[in-house]
Amino acid sequence: MAPSNGLLTWSVENGKDAGLSGHAQYQSFEVRPEIYFIDFPKRDYDENVSILFNKRTKQSLVAISKFCKVDGQRRTTTTISQARVKESESVEPYQISDELIGKRILYRYTAKDAYEHIYLNRGTMTWHCLDGTEKGLADTERCQVFKLSEKLYLLFWSETIMPVESVVVVDLQEMRSTGRFFCWDPKPQQAVHVRFGSFATFLGESNVMDVLNSLRK
Repeated sequence: MAPSNGLLTWSVENGKDAGLSGHAQYQSFEVRPEIYFIDFPKRDYDENVSILFNKRTKQSLVAISKFCKVDGQRRTTTTISQARVKESESVEPYQISDELIGKRILYRYTAKDAYEHIYLNRGTMTWHCLDGTEKGLADTERCQVFKLSEKLYLLFWSETIMPVESVVVVDLQEMRSTGRFFCWDPKPQQAVHVRFGSFATFLGESNVMDVLNSLRK
């Protein structure tokens, strides 16, 4: 899945930033036929934009990440919105999905870096670094999952300790993921933007509520 690269022009049509415009270098990945993950930084504004665009249905999910102050510390915040081409008015918006709940998945980003995810409920997931620079670290984070197509999801999560927010396309048909994270590094005082991909391995699935209900009978 080789990315395509190019230069785009962006502009803000309404809201408090209406009238702003600029140019940015983007990368685009065709994660499924006619479904694209497009990502670009707005460097002059310390923002990052990730777009999931379905060419067939002419609809998008747009995630815009930027920085804010929380208790005097700089944190990352992300707004996720839906968009569509005008003539595709009958298209149903993407829905929040429960289909990852109970699943345990291994993601291998490099030969060395490997993480497992456990999706606990509609808004919570746990990550655990099995190998790599964060080996042994784990945390439980706030997340959102949108269903894009059969076994294809957009996963967003916000880390509690570090000011990191990630947007990832998870493909459980092809068993891979494609995404980016955006954060603030306080030591050099600058934004950090990293794109990544992984191979996925399904480790198992459980339905804790079914087990609990069976024990109550």
